[in-house]
Amino acid sequence: MMLRRTTAAAVLAAFITIPLLAQAPRKQADLRKGQGVKAQRAFDQAIDGLQHDLNLRPDQVSQLRSLLDMRRQELQALPQKIDKKSLRQLKEQAYVNPAERKNAKQTLQAAQQQAQAVQEHFLTQFKGILAPDQLTIYEAMVNAASHLGPFRALGLIDGAQARERAAIKGQLKH
Repeated sequence: MMLRRTTAAAVLAAFITIPLLAQAPRKQADLRKGQGVKAQRAFDQAIDGLQHDLNLRPDQVSQLRSLLDMRRQELQALPQKIDKKSLRQLKEQAYVNPAERKNAKQTLQAAQQQAQAVQEHFLTQFKGILAPDQLTIYEAMVNAASHLGPFRALGLIDGAQARERAAIKGQLKH
């Protein structure tokens, strides 16, 4: 019964925490770069929420922050030769040399693949700092978060419901 409550609490916590952590790495990097007090506060709250949900030790939180900073630096170091806006502008031109268009698209795809590799490396390292029980909870949260799309699309998840879930989560722990 206790395991059932813990699992239910972890899944409910996923509805609250994972959306913040599932933000694109660039968004998280913007938060860390000091894009305002509110953004930094939201970032810190996401880490605090994860610390609570996964029962992270202080040393694990420190390692997580280091991993996040390292990922941000690696993403910033990626070549920024072309962005999607430049590619869109290239597509909208009346005549574009097909070779130029192909090269731009390949450059964009290469940058996306490099960013994906950085993200995969980050996730591997993050999972490596978790204890087995924490990893189980994390995987349950990620699995639950992967099913949130239909709830969001139908407006079944909003701020008020998040507060209700938090209240329910608090009741499950007792």
